[in-house]
Amino acid sequence: MNVPKWDDHALKAYLFYSEQETTFTGKIYQLFRQHNEHRIVLDRFVTWLDYTMFGKLNYLHLMVLGNLSLLGLLGIFGAVLARGQEMTSFSLENKKKMSSLSRLAYLPPAAFLLFNLSSWENAFWGMAALQNFSVVLFVLGAIYALSFNKSLPAAIILGILATLTSGNGLLIWPIGAVLLVLQRRFQPLKIWGVSTVIIIGLYFLGYEKPAGNPPARGSVGDLLKGWLAFNGAAGEVFPIGSAFTVCLILGALLTLGVIGYAVWLLIQQLKSQAPSSIPNPKSQIPNFFLGSVAFLLGTAAIVAWSRVGFGLDVLITSRYKIYSLTLLSVAYVFAVTQLSGSLRRFIGILGLTGSVAIAGLSYLTYADEVLWWRRWLLTNQYNWTYLSNSPVSGIDPTTARWIDNASAYYDRCLPTIYQTSSAAEPFPIDTVYETGGQFIIKSTLDTLDLPVPQPSLVIPDAGLTLLLQSGKRTYLYGATPSPANNALTVLRRGLYPVRDMVASLPASEPAPGTYKLAVLSYDFWKSECVVRPTNRTLTINPHPTDTSGPTNLKKNW
Repeated sequence: MNVPKWDDHALKAYLFYSEQETTFTGKIYQLFRQHNEHRIVLDRFVTWLDYTMFGKLNYLHLMVLGNLSLLGLLGIFGAVLARGQEMTSFSLENKKKMSSLSRLAYLPPAAFLLFNLSSWENAFWGMAALQNFSVVLFVLGAIYALSFNKSLPAAIILGILATLTSGNGLLIWPIGAVLLVLQRRFQPLKIWGVSTVIIIGLYFLGYEKPAGNPPARGSVGDLLKGWLAFNGAAGEVFPIGSAFTVCLILGALLTLGVIGYAVWLLIQQLKSQAPSSIPNPKSQIPNFFLGSVAFLLGTAAIVAWSRVGFGLDVLITSRYKIYSLTLLSVAYVFAVTQLSGSLRRFIGILGLTGSVAIAGLSYLTYADEVLWWRRWLLTNQYNWTYLSNSPVSGIDPTTARWIDNASAYYDRCLPTIYQTSSAAEPFPIDTVYETGGQFIIKSTLDTLDLPVPQPSLVIPDAGLTLLLQSGKRTYLYGATPSPANNALTVLRRGLYPVRDMVASLPASEPAPGTYKLAVLSYDFWKSECVVRPTNRTLTINPHPTDTSGPTNLKKNW
């Protein structure tokens, strides 16, 4: 949905601040200025370009570009597979190279790992899609260029793009230096070293430590567990036991495996003689493996260090899963290129089975969260748009000039929402309570009692919406099924739940006052809207602002 979420609003702020600048240097400053610990130049440049080309900023365009990075990443893995198979695809009797189709036979597992619902939060979040997916593409692209003796300028350009996309892109500079040392390419190393000093120096020019990270880092044990679970976060989809424990076990096995082999490769590299003047594609693949593993494990360590204070479960959330999925892809691609015959076929079958399982289970595990996400975005858009008791937009002219509201299911329901009375049958609300700074409203209904179809990935806008109505204004909050905590829950109950419709809202968000509770039922197939009273009220008392959560900490943007 073309609806800003959290940091997305910073891109509107960028347009505002840049517009206020009257000098070229001022506009450059706004492009490069710090955002948390990052320099999000790519996000800002694409924002400016999109606004300039289309006259409005559209977050869907950012999502598309960010997700296309995954296609580029898949292309890199395909190129590595092709290079490895050039050396293993022919016998002494028949030195015929494999066809292009045969070279791609082992690529589907990497595709299944990259393209599934595990990374749903990044995929459907404009700024995050562009930042968190693109930085992986740029870094692995630079590592590929360095590993296979490609253009050094191309590697430097990709390194600069990575640095100006996300803070962890800085890792490419020390990694690239090590790769050049391992290849005894000392003349390019000098150019790389000068580039490193310049780029890192400029990155930290005027840098201020952001206040957004928690002061408590956790124990050494927490950091280790967080690091390992981050690496194995893709395992959350498997319906066995605690999700964090599954991620921790997968991460431990994967991390020990790649580190063990990386150490062995480093020893072999250091023992080897100077490389031949004729590059051997298969012998260069270990460099790609070493560089990629260093970046992915290094990123995991940085995130664990800076985020473990928010809780260990934060480290296996969807926004970070691309690194675990990429680590699995790197390990798989490397194994396929280093093995031959029946062992390679076994790894291919194992990789295909595991990746299809992860992809398939992701649509079970995360469907509820994706449905909630969409409803959350749209109802937020409603709440900041309609500020009175009439369907008149209250968005300021400046913001309206930058972005259009996304079309929403409730648009055709506005006359019904603001009608003065309703003769509809009351809707039963079972529970209303406050906990942890949230109001929870529940209605336990059998599926036969529901007035409309439940939301699904096919009809995401079906279902119910909670209305808070006072004499001054109306708020909307999505009512969605209780989310599954893992795929096992989904498998037990069926793809979509049949009971326990839940709506939650921050206790401090609605303006203080007494609100009548009502339920908007939207029949997607009939395009019918009905507002049903609940005969319940909710009183919102003044609440102090919560500044302890990760979304409420002091920001530098």
